[in-house]
Amino acid sequence: MDLIVDGLKFSYGSKDTLKNISFEAKRGEVLGILGENGCGKTTLLKCINSLLRPKDGSVQMLDFDEKSLSESTKSKISEKGALDVSKMKPNELARSMAVVSQSATITFPFTVLEAVMMGKYSKSSDIRHATEEDKSVVFNSLKDAGALDLVHRHVNELSGGELRKVMIARALVQSPSALLLDEPTLHLDVIHQIELMELISRLSKEHDMLILLVTHDMMLAARYCDKIILMEKGKIIESGITEDVMTEKNLDEVFHVDCRVQKDPEIRGLNVTIVGKSKNYNG
Repeated sequence: MDLIVDGLKFSYGSKDTLKNISFEAKRGEVLGILGENGCGKTTLLKCINSLLRPKDGSVQMLDFDEKSLSESTKSKISEKGALDVSKMKPNELARSMAVVSQSATITFPFTVLEAVMMGKYSKSSDIRHATEEDKSVVFNSLKDAGALDLVHRHVNELSGGELRKVMIARALVQSPSALLLDEPTLHLDVIHQIELMELISRLSKEHDMLILLVTHDMMLAARYCDKIILMEKGKIIESGITEDVMTEKNLDEVFHVDCRVQKDPEIRGLNVTIVGKSKNYNG
């Protein structure tokens, strides 16, 4: 599935949070939405997933699977094969886009298997009610998310990194074409940040899946994202291939830090080293 965001605007009351946001994203890539806290990243993600209704603009899908759509929704597909997400039923959209929010959690002491099963079935987490095909989907999702070894543990016993993997597995059982992640590495220690970002990168390639990743971590974004959108105060400052966007000048402008950006052949990506506060920052 490909995505076209065109002229998106959103306001909380009189405050303009998103200002004419436009970009395209394609399957098989990790697109990082990067910026300081409060710049509109999470609001953008919620507009893309129709959790918020934009004041203006559209979010359209291209090259998507029509099998799960009702006939009434199919009739809304344009001549160019595009479908506005606002015209989809919630269950149809959920089968195309899965979301893992930064606050995603499970409060009851379910086992990991039960928690992931509930991503597949809204009314039952009992695997005895599942078909063999459904069981296969659940266990493959756990395997893909690197959480198969956790299957019999209780979710309230998991570390932060383990729980994020379980929440991703729970999203994957929907068999989505796109995965939307809001600050997935937040509050994780370094080793679990790396493990999770490696998982995200692998999922995008192995499943030919579009992954939209909201983050304020410039170092992880530079290393693991194929493309970057840099946001500031509700606007896109720069977007494109990571190497072109993650420049010292752009990071100075958006994050107000003096840094060094270098290609690193060992990680096959960019290394960002923060030197200190920007000389142009007046705070």
